[in-house]
Amino acid sequence: MKQINYRGNTGYAVIDGILTYVEAEKVEMKANGQLVHTINGKRFRDLILYANQEQFEKGNAKRAEIISIPDKYEHREQTDEKGYTYIETAVWKMLCGAPVKSWALLDYDITNVHWIHPIVPEGFFLSRVDCIRYGQYQYKDENGDIKEQKGIGLKLRLTEEQQAFIDGEFSAVLEKAKDLGIKFLFYGEYDLLLAVNQSEVKSLHLDCRSNYDKEMPHFIGLEDLKVIKKADIWCICPYNVLCEGEN
Repeated sequence: MKQINYRGNTGYAVIDGILTYVEAEKVEMKANGQLVHTINGKRFRDLILYANQEQFEKGNAKRAEIISIPDKYEHREQTDEKGYTYIETAVWKMLCGAPVKSWALLDYDITNVHWIHPIVPEGFFLSRVDCIRYGQYQYKDENGDIKEQKGIGLKLRLTEEQQAFIDGEFSAVLEKAKDLGIKFLFYGEYDLLLAVNQSEVKSLHLDCRSNYDKEMPHFIGLEDLKVIKKADIWCICPYNVLCEGEN
């Protein structure tokens, strides 16, 4: 298992000759193990981070945390002709109507130590299953007619027109609602979208219903909010998956 010494994305580093506090918006690992920090849009390779100015003067870099590439991503370490090691990651691509496996030199996103993920080029996938889900192939039916099977990932992907609506009109409506002080809540038990005026409330948080509701004037039930009846929204969590067909 490949292990990486990671000092995080914040700290003090020498940028353009000046010791500066930095917060990298992204950290990537190259296939040769080199780390690249992106700070204010600029990329810095093998940046040395220090906890503070005092530790910089002492020459003590931030303590490294050892993280590993998850086993679910198939990878192997290779050695070039000069003896340097590098990582190859297994990827899949639809070729001539079938998912085909190959090996590629991929970068890894390690901005969050709890989430290390290969950065996969467009058209490639990390598993055969995903290659089928997001690809398409042809087959002959029982009548000998050639049909096309499209993966569920492609079927659910927004069209250009739909994406333009989300990026344009829909996002503009949400921004307008925010400016007006409207807060949206999703009531998962009955699949309802609710709207509430938050402009006069300093803070708003969820609590559980109790016997003290009627005695506490700063509580209000969800039944008092505006129900948006035409909303077609599901309540999902990171553990849900979308399936095609009936239950």
